[in-house]
Amino acid sequence: MAPIDETIATYFKAWNEPTQEGCARFLSESCEAEVAYFDPRYTCKGIAELAARIQRSRVEAPSFRVDINSAIDGYDDTFRYTWVFVFEPAQLRIPGLDVVVRGKGGRIATLTSFFGAIETREVGAALHRQARWTL
Repeated sequence: MAPIDETIATYFKAWNEPTQEGCARFLSESCEAEVAYFDPRYTCKGIAELAARIQRSRVEAPSFRVDINSAIDGYDDTFRYTWVFVFEPAQLRIPGLDVVVRGKGGRIATLTSFFGAIETREVGAALHRQARWTL
């Protein structure tokens, strides 16, 4: 079983790969065949659907890249980390957070992705719902 940091690094190679074939290859190396992926805009299951989802982002913004910008934190087979979408040439940056669950084979089985930073609030106001991400 590969260390989780190597698995997640390979997963991000898929996001930064310009071709669907290369993207699917990196996903095959880092994700279970029936990986379940959730984000505010898409839900998909399986490597082929996830590769297609990533490539839709490439069509919408061909010059983006995604970089991990935190340590990987976790316990047992559940991990979290933050990342940032960087859109060139405008230098637009969108932060996010992923929570991944590793499957028995050591690859990513589920991935839940959140867009935007989490708003910090004063004690007492913290339980009020934050507005959902919209594009």
